[in-house]
Amino acid sequence: PTLLSLGSMIIAVVQASVPAQNIVELGVWRGGGSIYAASVAGEAVREERIRRRGAGGGMRKEQDDDQQSQQQQQQQQQQDPILNYRVLLCDSFKGLPLSSSLSHDTDWWWTQSLLKVDQSEVTENFRNYLPHVPIVSTTSEADLSGDDVVALFFPGFVRSSLPRISKALGPPGTPGGDIAVLRIDLDMYESYFDVLYELMPRVPPGGYIIADDYKCAPETARAVDEFRRNHTIEDPMYESGPCSVWWRVGERIVVREELREEFERARRGIEEMPVFRSGVQVEGTGEVFFV
Repeated sequence: PTLLSLGSMIIAVVQASVPAQNIVELGVWRGGGSIYAASVAGEAVREERIRRRGAGGGMRKEQDDDQQSQQQQQQQQQQDPILNYRVLLCDSFKGLPLSSSLSHDTDWWWTQSLLKVDQSEVTENFRNYLPHVPIVSTTSEADLSGDDVVALFFPGFVRSSLPRISKALGPPGTPGGDIAVLRIDLDMYESYFDVLYELMPRVPPGGYIIADDYKCAPETARAVDEFRRNHTIEDPMYESGPCSVWWRVGERIVVREELREEFERARRGIEEMPVFRSGVQVEGTGEVFFV
């Protein structure tokens, strides 16, 4: 249900001409969600072009002046363009990080080696399933490719990679800078917090937000609920699959920077983060703490 829901969202933004070129997944694991997104986006773009050409053909048959019809068709394309799409695969490819704020997260996720999937494996999966979709290095290269959909990889933990992602996308409020579908699958409060404050302003009305861990990782639900409450977001949320929820953006938001600054002051800086914590089992409880 989760992937089918993702596919329906992509088809909806293509058909509605939501002015945003980017489909962003943060936390890609083996790449299945991004592979599916790229496949659906490419097919949706091709079908929409065929549909509009067919509609234009019907108009031409009904009109006596072919030149006037072509001008009308060009005007419609300018007002309602069919965009090419970029699928951004954002992941550390090393598992999850140590927590920078132990009052919000634990380091349990850091211990889960199952979540460590190397970028080369994800790249191979992508090329095996979608050999016709180019994997490019920059958004400029993506724009020059002329393909209906391209893929870009952004390796690194969320906190350090988000500035690079924002810089690569360009200014918000433009198709190249905005995000049509934002899928977050990051398991931790702080990762959701960082993504929502950095990327949510790039999602225009008609775009979608997916919180993939909402019903299965309580810290992520807390981050989402706090963000929605603090920014008076009343767009209804819907369930999709065992863990995921989503909502469609009704209006573009402006984040409350003072809340982001407050959280930054309370957490460890990137340069202060340890690279390792030792596990200590508390006698008689079975619980392990990392120090």
